[in-house]
Amino acid sequence: MNNIKKTIRQINAQLPDEDNSSKVIGFVTPGSRSAQQTIVANLAIMYGQAGDATLIIDTDFGSTVFSETFNLNNKIGVSDFLNNRSVNVENIISQIPSQNVSLISSGTLKKNETSYLLGDPRFNVLVNELIDKYDKILINTSVMTKYDSIANELKMVDGVILVVNSEETKKKQMFKLMQSLHKQQVKVLGYINAKRN
Repeated sequence: MNNIKKTIRQINAQLPDEDNSSKVIGFVTPGSRSAQQTIVANLAIMYGQAGDATLIIDTDFGSTVFSETFNLNNKIGVSDFLNNRSVNVENIISQIPSQNVSLISSGTLKKNETSYLLGDPRFNVLVNELIDKYDKILINTSVMTKYDSIANELKMVDGVILVVNSEETKKKQMFKLMQSLHKQQVKVLGYINAKRN
């Protein structure tokens, strides 16, 4: 845990702060799903404690890890907002008790029911509606196997942080991931090596 905290401080120190250039940050992993979730949660709390109103948006459809971690009852989230136009933004935001952090969960739809939601322009509407209300927005994405699977979420970010396990992620896989991000002009802010000690 201390290693994660140290890594988070290091990556945070490297993030550019001028003109809020890294206000919306995406998190991308080719395989370290639980490590990425841990990093997003801890970084959000750190920002909150520093006085930044922080929001986590979980686009890893089917996952309930953030709701469970923060003991939140509000189940509806991103998938419900994209699937049902009667669901408004206020319905899907949950405030984390005793923290300057809020969460929009992945929602109630199962992962196999959400493929048609990928690329929905309503996601851009969601982020645009929230961007002036929060100092930091952290977008947790699903495991990246193909770039197209999370391309829409990354259109709205100021940059991404890669979460990799150097002992498990092949160099060729990492190269293809970087190539895909570069091709789509997504700025890479840095990376966190989530290898187990």
